[in-house]
Parts: sequence; structure tokens; C-alpha cells
Amino acid sequence: MIKSQTRQGFKIVVLTGATNQLIGASNDVRIVTLRTDSMVQPGETLSALVKFGDGQLIDSGSSLFINWEPDSLTTSSGFIWFFGGTLRPGFGQNEAEAAVAQFAR
Repeated sequence: MIKSQTRQGFKIVVLTGATNQLIGASNDVRIVTLRTDSMVQPGETLSALVKFGDGQLIDSGSSLFINWEPDSLTTSSGFIWFFGGTLRPGFGQNEAEAAVAQFAR
């Protein structure tokens, strides 16, 4: 799914828990993950995107978790990017490590 590059509003969220994990040793597939506990309001969308060299943006994978209790409501979002193997050929360990380093800044 291609996402529009038009941005109508901005919200700062704190991203935490950057990981770089090898999930398919036989085919060298890695995943980079992040999460945020920033509250997501109705109508807001947080997305994990991959931008290719030709400028194309594609959705990589996002999850939204809602925790409702009688006296509180919280949200948590998770993001995932695949590197290597048949999922993202041309993106391997070096690119995954560079991505995690960018998130750690």
C-alpha cells in the first residue's frame, strides 16, 4: 500500500525500544522494531514507512494497542521494518544497523 506524501499536521511522539533481530538465519531476514506509548487520538494515524531510492513510500507494518480500564485509557503503537531475504532484497544487516542507529539519536 502506497502512502500519500501530503502531510496536514504533525505530532511529536517519543520512539523507544529500537531492536535489530535476526529472524530467519537461513535466509538472512532481519527485523527492526520500535514502539511508542504516545497517546493516539481519534483520526490520527502512525505508520511505519519504507522510502526507496526512487522516492516510493510503502507501508511496512504498524500495530495499535488500546488498554482500557475503568479509570484510564492508554495506547501503545508498534512498528516493524523487514530487511533482507526475499522480503527486502538489497537491505541487509548493514542497513538494519544503520536504521537502529538513526532511531537511537
